[in-house]
Amino acid sequence: PYHISALFVVDLHKFRRRAYGDQYRVFYDSLSKDPNSLSNLDQDLPNYAQHVVPIHSLPEEWLWCETGCGNPSKPRAKT
Repeated sequence: PYHISALFVVDLHKFRRRAYGDQYRVFYDSLSKDPNSLSNLDQDLPNYAQHVVPIHSLPEEWLWCETGCGNPSKPRAKT
């Protein structure tokens, strides 16, 4: 699935141990050859690489915003 969010929670120990930064560099290098592919880099790069660097959608309380979520859920918001 395509995940839409510019907010990420990262397990840095796992990220470094599995060299995910290096994997992202390889994907970025590939994507950067096409200027149109960089228009939504914050979303496209992790989604494009998710078969190598797993990602998961965060629960609503991590993605709360005034326009997309109702006031009843605001007290549970983490951002």
